[in-house]
Amino acid sequence: MAGELTLTTTLARPALPVLDTPQLVYLLLEATPTQAVSHVQVAVNVGFVLDHSGSMKGEKIHRVREAVQLAIGMMGPEDTISVVIFDHRVETFIPSQQVLDQGALIRKIGEIREAGGTKIAPALKRALDEVSKAKHKGITRLILLTDGQTEKEKDCIIGADEAGRLGIPVTTLGVGDDWNEDLLIEMANRALSGRWCR
Repeated sequence: MAGELTLTTTLARPALPVLDTPQLVYLLLEATPTQAVSHVQVAVNVGFVLDHSGSMKGEKIHRVREAVQLAIGMMGPEDTISVVIFDHRVETFIPSQQVLDQGALIRKIGEIREAGGTKIAPALKRALDEVSKAKHKGITRLILLTDGQTEKEKDCIIGADEAGRLGIPVTTLGVGDDWNEDLLIEMANRALSGRWCR
């Protein structure tokens, strides 16, 4: 249908010189939905992978709970959520389900407490299993919130590669001031269309 998007382009430089050698040019392309489609919402299938190890004590775990509760508050009954928490063990804290009772899910997230060591890789695998149950129900994403201080970093990279093979992007969010930037960036890059941010 014509008129669904407005495209705006901006070059990094206002003018390009004519040269005999190749040039690198950056272009910003912004796509904005028009009024015709701005009301359309696509269902999301989000799997949260939450670090609740001992290194997440205090402000870190508080911020993780707060962020996930805020996200749940923005979801609706057409959306699907799952939550896997980990320290040196893995627990499917909220199995894959539609967001039918935001309040109950928000209260459940409030129960998460810090404990134990850290193993990200098994949690990532479990989370992939959970989001795969509803992969056909909309845009599927994994969101990992951790300080990245973990055992067996190589296994984490293997898990991110698997997410890439499944076509499930992983957004890695570093928590605190001492997060493992190298690992989290590498994991996001390995997962197909993954991205990282702090």
